[in-house]
Amino acid sequence: MNPKLAHLFSLYAASGFDKQQTLVELLGGKHDWDFNMESGTITFNGTHSFPVQIIGTESTASKTWLWSWANAESGIPEQLVAAARKLKAFGGEHQIDELKAPQLRLGEVDGMVLSTIATGLTRGDACYRGPYDGGALYVVLQSPALRAKADASPQHIVSIFAQVIAAVPVDHRKAWKAYLEQKGYRVAEEAGRVVGTSPKGERVMAKFDARGRAIDISATIAR
Repeated sequence: MNPKLAHLFSLYAASGFDKQQTLVELLGGKHDWDFNMESGTITFNGTHSFPVQIIGTESTASKTWLWSWANAESGIPEQLVAAARKLKAFGGEHQIDELKAPQLRLGEVDGMVLSTIATGLTRGDACYRGPYDGGALYVVLQSPALRAKADASPQHIVSIFAQVIAAVPVDHRKAWKAYLEQKGYRVAEEAGRVVGTSPKGERVMAKFDARGRAIDISATIAR
């Protein structure tokens, strides 16, 4: 993966996974989805509806990703591609080809990687992969309801981070520090470890080996 894109993914992988877990808890394991282009909303199970930004689509036939701003055939309203255009501008400013190119081959970089980055850069509340015959639609959700369910407890942070580093390739130290900051923790870096302190005085700590891999993650609860 392009080092610049890998850097962005490391910054937002943990918070993105956290937000996805919150969405899953709300929707349940099995759910239906329906996207309304006219209203710019996605509805789950006929009950939970959220305004969205369209990030892009994957094609299973061509094994490619197409950014929403480059999808002229679908007639996507301009207001629904604002987030994707923000990523394009960011890619232009920082010379990240994957954020600038209209279409990409799927591989190390896929819709979920790009949507996780999009969620972080645009401060979205979750992203969603909506599968359909021939591919999938990726959107970023905006939802005060999801935001209100966010958990910043030390136990939750340790659990989420442990799952993330076990599942995806990220820079552990960079991802840990970014996740703490995004959860509102004050961060202190020391030799071999990074400590986060919550507004309540609760502490979380991760130790790292010489290669920057997390070797011990712990939490201290305020009493």
